[in-house]
Amino acid sequence: MKGILLNVAAALFTAHLTLTAQVLDSARIKDLNIKVEETTGVNRLQYLDTLTKLIEFNEDHAYTDRMNQAIKLGLSLDSLDLATRLTNDLIYYQNSILNTPADGLKLFKEFEPMAKKLNNKSTLANFYLYAGDSYYGLGQFTEAIRVLKKSRMLAREAGNTSRSAHALMRLGYVYGAQGEFSNSSQNLQEAIKLFSQERDTTNLVNAKNSLSILYSQNAFYKEAKKERDEAIELSDKDAGNLSTIYYNAANDAREEGNLEEWAHQLHKALAQSKKWVYKDYIQAYIYPSLVTVNAQMGDLAKAQAYLDTIEASPQKFAEGTAHADYLDALKNIAFAKADLPQALSYGKAHLAEVKKKESFVELYNAEKFLARVNKEMGNNTAFLTHQNAYYRIKDSVQNAQKVNALAYYQTLYETEKRDTKIRDQQANIALLQEREKVRKQWIIIGIILILTAALFTYLKLRQRQRSEKQKYLDELRTQISADLHDDIGPVLTGLAMQSEILEAKAPDEYGPQLHRIASLSRAAMVQMRDAVWVMDARKDNWGALLDRIREFASDNLVTREIAYDMKTSGIESDMAIATPLRQTLYLVVKEAIANTLKHSGATKVSLNLEQLQDTIHLTFSDNGNKELKTRSSFAGLGLDNMKRRADLLKGKIEFHTTEGFEIFMTLPKTIVP
Repeated sequence: MKGILLNVAAALFTAHLTLTAQVLDSARIKDLNIKVEETTGVNRLQYLDTLTKLIEFNEDHAYTDRMNQAIKLGLSLDSLDLATRLTNDLIYYQNSILNTPADGLKLFKEFEPMAKKLNNKSTLANFYLYAGDSYYGLGQFTEAIRVLKKSRMLAREAGNTSRSAHALMRLGYVYGAQGEFSNSSQNLQEAIKLFSQERDTTNLVNAKNSLSILYSQNAFYKEAKKERDEAIELSDKDAGNLSTIYYNAANDAREEGNLEEWAHQLHKALAQSKKWVYKDYIQAYIYPSLVTVNAQMGDLAKAQAYLDTIEASPQKFAEGTAHADYLDALKNIAFAKADLPQALSYGKAHLAEVKKKESFVELYNAEKFLARVNKEMGNNTAFLTHQNAYYRIKDSVQNAQKVNALAYYQTLYETEKRDTKIRDQQANIALLQEREKVRKQWIIIGIILILTAALFTYLKLRQRQRSEKQKYLDELRTQISADLHDDIGPVLTGLAMQSEILEAKAPDEYGPQLHRIASLSRAAMVQMRDAVWVMDARKDNWGALLDRIREFASDNLVTREIAYDMKTSGIESDMAIATPLRQTLYLVVKEAIANTLKHSGATKVSLNLEQLQDTIHLTFSDNGNKELKTRSSFAGLGLDNMKRRADLLKGKIEFHTTEGFEIFMTLPKTIVP
């Protein structure tokens, strides 16, 4: 029997652990269920999304049904990213919580045509990552490798180190199950490095635990113990991690023929599992193993007691990754009871199951058992068949271990030789760099003198020959500087004043002042972000502008349960847009949304951007109470600012309150200095 590699059990993402364990807010759940039934469209999707997070993995509140409703609605509303993320969670639930990878794989295959249209590579990487879990759980290793490599590629393209590490760890699992020691160890070691970089202790433990199993399977017992001890040290009393590590230590003892140590480690694993939220997952492996070890030790009473525990919840063992372990338990207890026909029947079923999993260690142990049973029954032909199969597979495994050992030590040698060469090269480079340092200093001094003279000449020419276009650019920079000064200057001044106040105040007065400083800091950061974004020439395209508007709308409207839609016409993401136009459009939209939030009481906002041959048209509207707006002063709502910005670019802007509040702005496409 191979060790558990924890592809799904020990919190691939820690949020899944904490959310399941929390006390559910029944009142909030009831309220959300009502809103789901009373609303439609985007609002209903938002409520469903919130509800599924609140009831995560809880079938008492129809978790699966609500997830399917949210996915279907998301697809109908073209919210493909949300629908894919929800599908990922549901596949994870099928694989990891319910231990039914077949259901997870079915969901993956049904959704894949839609997921391929997604542009979010991080979300898509997760989609294929969980598909790898499904294939792995079903023993379909070739397909598991294919989708996991795809997940790894997408994660790297997205710059998502965590997802990349998860894909590498899963690849290590699959290659290990196939007996490919070199590929497995390389992927696991690389995953360990990335998890260390990310400071992801939970998954670092998982990867080290997996590497220890791999080492044990290939007779690297010293290395296996080292990785396992480090994993235990890092676990910090985490019950999920410890139960899995002890279970794997039990499997090592089994392969070494140490029945007492096998049982001892299983009891330690069982004790830790009872403290874990997802105890059912690990216990699906522990209990069958306890049946088997007690049966082999001749303690039929204990073996039967553990089997009775299994039979109390047979659905946990009837299918999925634990089914082979269940059959292993049944054949061993039948053999211990001298029920040879029953032992033979279960032994054949167990052999058929492990053949699906492509696990060679499990396979030769299954053949060995059938050889023993047939010998006891006097079935000489069958005995020789299974005995020969056992020796053939075991010899293959041992030969593979020898090859792997040679490859392992060769890799260590090559790595050490490479590292030594690198150190020598670095030392030589450092010496050469020191020698070049003085010469470069003189060169730099000469270059500075030349550049100083060139700069002086340039400034003299620029002063005399500045063009009208250059004057316009100078004015633009002046305007940006003024905006920074007017918007951020007072905030930073306020920060300084509050700091001075804190220094003079008694300790019991620190709290309010610190709160004020925090508020001012946040305001400063927001305005500075806007200023920097405006000045960045790389953002002079429609795609950057639209993304910025969507981000602001989402942060300020969606969070307040105000629906919004944005339409464009004659616009492509990669089309260029002048910096003043980009700045004006963004700031006008920002002012308009602020007006809606402060004064309208609106529940919906619409935005339309259209680019014609010579002009750009902006239409903004909400369904708020127009009387609330008209009570406030024009300037107080920021409308004067909008008009001023339009006038600066020789554009036009109109405001109407016929049905809610509307803004119509027209700007020239070409900025004339």
